[in-house]
Amino acid sequence: MASLILQKKLGELSDRLKAKNITLNLTDASFKELLDKGFSPQYGAREIDRVLNSSLTPLLMHEILFGKLKKGGEAMIDFDGKELTVKKG
Repeated sequence: MASLILQKKLGELSDRLKAKNITLNLTDASFKELLDKGFSPQYGAREIDRVLNSSLTPLLMHEILFGKLKKGGEAMIDFDGKELTVKKG
């Protein structure tokens, strides 16, 4: 159930990014990391919004404003074992 909620939230984010000509894609590792951080047995999937707003959204906004995604393109989100990273696809 938590993965469905995460997919829905990522879909909403993806729709917002389409206005900037950006396509959002995640590796399995990055999806799992977001899911692990956003789900707890005590609170369920309530933390997903917080995790997206604190880790993924700032990363994307930095790349849109100052980096690889200034002119749009494909944002490939990956997890390197320590942190989320953005690669232009």
